[in-house]
Amino acid sequence: MSSSPLLTVLPGEGRDEPGPPAGPALDEAFGPPLDSAATYRLARQVLNDVFSPVTAFRPPAEVDYSLQRPRADSVGELLAEVRSKIVAHAVHPRHPMAIAHMVPPPCTVGVVADLIIGALNQCAFCWEEAPAAAELETEVLRWMAARLGYVSAPGSLLTSGGTMGNYVAALLALERAKRVERDSGEFCIIASDQAHLSIEKTAVMLGLGRDAVVRVATDAEGRVVPGSFAEASRACRDTGRTPFLLVCTAGTSTTGALEPAAEILRVARRCGAWCHVDAAHGGLVSLAHGHRATTAAWTTADSVSWDAHKTLYAPYAAGALFVRDPSELEVLDFRADYALRPEDELDAGIRHLDGSRRLEALKLWMCIRYFGLEGYRSLTERTLETARRFADAIRESDHLVLATEPDTNIVCFRFADSTLGNENNDRVNLRVQSRLFRTGGPLLSTARVGGRVNLRSVLLNPRFSADHVPVAIDRVLREAKHEVGRLGRGWAGPARAVR
Repeated sequence: MSSSPLLTVLPGEGRDEPGPPAGPALDEAFGPPLDSAATYRLARQVLNDVFSPVTAFRPPAEVDYSLQRPRADSVGELLAEVRSKIVAHAVHPRHPMAIAHMVPPPCTVGVVADLIIGALNQCAFCWEEAPAAAELETEVLRWMAARLGYVSAPGSLLTSGGTMGNYVAALLALERAKRVERDSGEFCIIASDQAHLSIEKTAVMLGLGRDAVVRVATDAEGRVVPGSFAEASRACRDTGRTPFLLVCTAGTSTTGALEPAAEILRVARRCGAWCHVDAAHGGLVSLAHGHRATTAAWTTADSVSWDAHKTLYAPYAAGALFVRDPSELEVLDFRADYALRPEDELDAGIRHLDGSRRLEALKLWMCIRYFGLEGYRSLTERTLETARRFADAIRESDHLVLATEPDTNIVCFRFADSTLGNENNDRVNLRVQSRLFRTGGPLLSTARVGGRVNLRSVLLNPRFSADHVPVAIDRVLREAKHEVGRLGRGWAGPARAVR
């Protein structure tokens, strides 16, 4: 019997004796841990640190992350290193004082789902790689579309988040604009100056360049000025440019403002442009009572994006794009010769830009099964109410100024003392944020609103409640007092803040 060609020894060559394995044994590397009890005990310790953090953030001292050292001898050794070097110095979204960014704590069910997804390692591209993927995705997207209030089933895709959703929407818009075969001049995108930076990334990826994005200026509170989109559209056409996409940001990254979808849609219809609603963050209002009129305006647009990893408390990365006319997605319909299926079966990944895709739909399906609509509604209304309480407390403070009334759950405010002047007030706010981050919280981000530096809180963390509001404000004021002292000024006491 002849040997396999792969094992044939070439003439004149000897056969090397196998030596000891260079890395871990196969059974150890791909099977259960050899010392399961010890490994699981360490894994529980790591997870306990993650689920019950002592501080929101502890800056790392000098930590050696080098990969030039000898390899870890066991999973246990590696877990101990992860615990001391990474988990100990991570930003912990589960800590009540972690309210700086759009990074909520993922729910426990989602974390378990992520473990299963990683262990199964299904590739949600074609049916034979992940048989359940298409059904799970369809069901999850149907549930999300119903929350937004779609009357008829839209075309829908799971995405990695708002950036990919915005990109695909712009790609579809450009393809449609090209199909009308008109003298287009230069194609351009109109969006407010509060629109997500991914809009400019999208213009670059589509080959249009950054200058293709026409930014509409907003007012001192970061809100769209009525009539400004119509004015921008006319100005573009007067200079030979063709707006093919108008972006309505529903939940701006800076202040969470909901831009006027109905007005922007009317302008888009008049100039024949695609209207996309970027509700990556603002989609959360679809889960609360009393917002049906808002989301109804969104669903009359050509497309809507909504991030599940922001407001459904699923681990990263999970978003969705909904397209009012499902036929618009046909431009993305690609099939591979090595993954043929009958035409009446739609593989999960057939219209996605990614080929290799995790089974992200499983974690969304598990999260939705666990919370249900009423559970999500309760969480959402709680965070919106906490934002209102936060804003109320800021209004009552002598030294804090609310940048704008919150539309959603983002509250921007600043320390402002009439005796310091704008530049010094900006400096104090920057230093307050930095000092709070270094000392464990409350973690806040910074943002410019109306040209002034503001402290920004994103209240997605269910563990931050109304009871934490006075604690957070007290810490901000104490740090502000410290920073005013560093400027050589005395604390001005109850002098009313600059309005």
